[in-house]
Amino acid sequence: MARPGGQVILVGVNEKETPVLPMGLMLGEIQLKGSLAWSHHDFQIAVDMLAAGKIETGPMLSDTIAMAHIEEQGFKRLKSDKSLIKLLVKP
Repeated sequence: MARPGGQVILVGVNEKETPVLPMGLMLGEIQLKGSLAWSHHDFQIAVDMLAAGKIETGPMLSDTIAMAHIEEQGFKRLKSDKSLIKLLVKP
């Protein structure tokens, strides 16, 4: 669901095989990247700072949506509205 020329960054850990169709990546000129750029210590510092209110998260998010509405309010909206930066999805 990435826009043409967009990026998909894998930040979670998936223990199961996940099929990826290379033709879709090529035709859409989509970049697929993986990231694991934190340690437990880094993560704890970030959690502590968030809990203490030292980090203002509002400017980082365009909206918060429910998981049940991820297709319509998430993917479709991100595809059509280029002004959106990040959506937080809550279960």
